[in-house]
Formats: sequence, structure tokens, C-alpha cells
Amino acid sequence: MKYTLLMAGERRGGLMTTGVNGHRGEVGYEHDGHVLGHLAMYDVDVPGADLAMALPLTPRVTNNRGGLQGGLLATLVDVTAGRAVGQGLAERDSAATADMNLRFLSAVTVGPALAVARVLRRGRSLVVVQVDVRDVGRDVLAAIATLTFAILPLRAGQLSSRDLDGLATPGRADEDPPHHLEEPMRRPGSEDAR
Repeated sequence: MKYTLLMAGERRGGLMTTGVNGHRGEVGYEHDGHVLGHLAMYDVDVPGADLAMALPLTPRVTNNRGGLQGGLLATLVDVTAGRAVGQGLAERDSAATADMNLRFLSAVTVGPALAVARVLRRGRSLVVVQVDVRDVGRDVLAAIATLTFAILPLRAGQLSSRDLDGLATPGRADEDPPHHLEEPMRRPGSEDAR
């Protein structure tokens, strides 16, 4: 399967990507130093997907066995599915994760982790999404998930997914990447492991 990275500043799923290395885009959670902005997730164009995102494997996101930490994989799944749901919401609606069933099949040890979301059913009050996660470097299915989102009216002062477009800051191709993207991946037990 062919994957295409979105260029910095491209819009997809209600958020604008911000540049990293001039060819990747982080999800636009940069406002107020949001924790998701530090994960370096970026959009990937996958034919047939409603939305796809990847998370690079770096020492900051691995467990003691050298694989992507399970909670961060779950975060990637939830963010990808939530953004896929957000693309089809009415102007004054929001979505909240009501249920997530995640099955870990194999560790993500090479990376990046690629989450591919497909909306299975969109009803008036619920949306069901399937997300498959692959370890791209090994071409292995690492996890499968089914999520249900509740559709809720926006509360006073709450931002819609469309409002988030203005909060994302476009990156520049000449910017240095965040420090954690420069660190090489070290395998446990290797001579260069810390």
C-alpha cells in the first residue's frame, strides 16, 4: 500500500499540519502547549481511509522493551478516529469517545505507527469507527480498534473542529525539527543503548 505524507500547512480533517523537517506535519495542537503537540503525530494520505495519522517511534514514546508504549498507541487511535468523526459533524455538534475496544496484536518496534480510520456507521447520535494500526517499518498489523463516539451539541464557549483550523500554526520548511525527532531509535541490548 502507498502512503503519502502531507506537506506542512495542508488541511485535513479540520486541523492544519505544522511542519517538521519540511515534509511532515504535526497535528495542530500547538496552542497553549497542548501535550498532543509533543507527540509529533502527522497526517498520511492513505487511499480509501477517512483519515490516517502516523506517530514516529523515538525513545520518548517507547516502553522498556523498545516498542511503542500501549497508552500512546491508544492515544493515536483515539485522535485519528475522533478527527475522522469530526469531518462529518454538523456546524454546532461535537463528538466524545463513548467506547474504545483496542486489541494489541504485535508491538510497534520499527515505526512509524500508522493509524488508518474508516467510519463504519454514522447515525444521529452515535458514530462507529474502525482503526487499524500498522508498524510501517515491518509491514505488520499491530492493533485493531473499534470506537463509538457520541454526538453532542457544543456547549457555550466550546470550540468546534472547524474552529481549530485557526489555532494551528503553519510550520516552515527551514525550521529545525523538535529535539525528540532527531534522536535515533536505540534497541534494548544494543551497544548504543543508554
